[in-house]
Amino acid sequence: MKLIKKKMIYMACVAAAGIGMLAVGLLRADSQISGVGIGMLVVSALKLIQYLRMMKDPEKVRQLEVVQKEERLIFLANKSAAITLYALILIAYAAMLVLLFMGHSLPATCIAYGVCGTLIIYCVVRWILSKKY
Repeated sequence: MKLIKKKMIYMACVAAAGIGMLAVGLLRADSQISGVGIGMLVVSALKLIQYLRMMKDPEKVRQLEVVQKEERLIFLANKSAAITLYALILIAYAAMLVLLFMGHSLPATCIAYGVCGTLIIYCVVRWILSKKY
């Protein structure tokens, strides 16, 4: 039950972000931002309905908890996240170089700061986890 409640809180936050994006898109008359906001809102609403229905059936709750605690799936999720982080950093670095060569120094600088911030967060989290485990 606790796991589903955490997931419901997360989905409520995603719905709030979707409402925010929808509002910004409507205020700026930007259909792309509005569309993303609507998509986030619809998906989070459907997940919330799914979790509410799941809470009524204790067997489904137990099955979800078993799946969430399966070591193979946890390993795959962690490995996927790590590879995605590395790929994102490399892609951002390449984009920064391309932007610099094109003479767009402001966006390149913003990307460089983003990459540096990401690496700092990575180092801090790794240091905290190394102390914890």
